[in-house]
Amino acid sequence: MDVLEVLRTEFAKDDEVDYARLADQLGSSAVRALEELVGAEDPRIASQAVYLAGLIDGSGSFEVVAAGAASRHAIVRVSAAFALPRLPAGPASKLAIRLLSDPDAGVRGRAVRFAAPSRDPLLVRKAQEIAERDEEQWLRELAARLLDTNGGPPG
Repeated sequence: MDVLEVLRTEFAKDDEVDYARLADQLGSSAVRALEELVGAEDPRIASQAVYLAGLIDGSGSFEVVAAGAASRHAIVRVSAAFALPRLPAGPASKLAIRLLSDPDAGVRGRAVRFAAPSRDPLLVRKAQEIAERDEEQWLRELAARLLDTNGGPPG
């Protein structure tokens, strides 16, 4: 069975996918197949592919997550936001800036969980903007709480 078939089989299961096992087992050899799955029309499978890519260290995994961050499906963008803490800091920050401005509140919420405790002043400022002006009250409250927990915005 090739990598793409293995991934499709795993992602089609009704029970919980063991992402850590798949990441360890397949490693960077799965990146090409994950790219293909992110580009597919099934947002559930694409979101799983993005999440798994975030667990894989190595060449190409960032590009899979970045493709997920640009998806037209919010569930896929949420998976990209979940992957942010496992990506290299510089590229993760660039993706986070985009996701913090996402039209979907769930995506912004997941991204603010990455941004608020960040040491990146731009990310912290974007989290502060959400705390002050986001249209969703729950998200304003979440951002404010996260910023408060982490010492607030830079002075």
